[in-house]
Amino acid sequence: MIYTLTLNPALDYVMEPSSLIRGEVNRSESEKFIAAGKGINVSNALDSLEVENIPIALVGSGFAGDEYMRLRKSCTNGVFIRVEDCDTRVNVKINSGGMITEVNGSFTINKKEVDEVFNALSAVSDNDTVIISGSLPDGCDTDLYARIITFLNEKKVTVIADTSSEPMREILKQSEPLFLIKPNRHELGEIFCVEIESYDDAVTYAKKTGCRNVLVSMGAMGAVLVTQNDVYIHEAPDVTPLYTVGAGDVLLAGFVAEYIRNNNFETALSAGVKTAGAYVATSIIQPRIGTTV
Repeated sequence: MIYTLTLNPALDYVMEPSSLIRGEVNRSESEKFIAAGKGINVSNALDSLEVENIPIALVGSGFAGDEYMRLRKSCTNGVFIRVEDCDTRVNVKINSGGMITEVNGSFTINKKEVDEVFNALSAVSDNDTVIISGSLPDGCDTDLYARIITFLNEKKVTVIADTSSEPMREILKQSEPLFLIKPNRHELGEIFCVEIESYDDAVTYAKKTGCRNVLVSMGAMGAVLVTQNDVYIHEAPDVTPLYTVGAGDVLLAGFVAEYIRNNNFETALSAGVKTAGAYVATSIIQPRIGTTV
């Protein structure tokens, strides 16, 4: 079974004005709410690829939390842990002419919710895959993901991590290398305080992470996969982007779905890049994730 973990959920409010002028009144031509957060994005994409998975996610209280759960009501196998006294953050995404401007909110949890996350992860068993995605909410120690991974390693599960900054640095300190990490090129560069500008740069610094396999999303350049034995590069399809938020999560979902089917890194990379390209060109991954308002 595949599990996704989302500790920093978001109710994305996507607005689409024809133009955006700073300091002026701008009018949107369409709006929608999307129940998001990186792990949930991965689950949504896996759903659209007809790959069974179980999302584990925190969800806040208040209007945003209630709307989040309403949008996820058809997800009957998910584990959604409600957080008291803190509303789910709202992220505003302004999509104007294919250019995305984002203003992201904040979300805070405490020890009680952390304990409930560990309880939920107790259901994971040998041979399962856990995908840990997204930033940490406020109120968490930066080593929380590393502690979760230590807990999961005792169960001998496959762990994939997609986070950044200090949480990723803490993960990389683990004595047992992860099966896979999936930074984008900016996040990989952030680890080593460099700019990743080419495929060669991505390969060089992916090898420095010490992980068994590193999948680097390169935006319009496609993706690079560095394994213990090989390097694979796949260029992105030539498409006109409609919506790019979450494209890296869709890439990861497409990669995992194909790798589980065929246990082949090269075809998994191709599937991931093509799936992300289709999403970017259509902005569709699974009908239940959003609703037009």
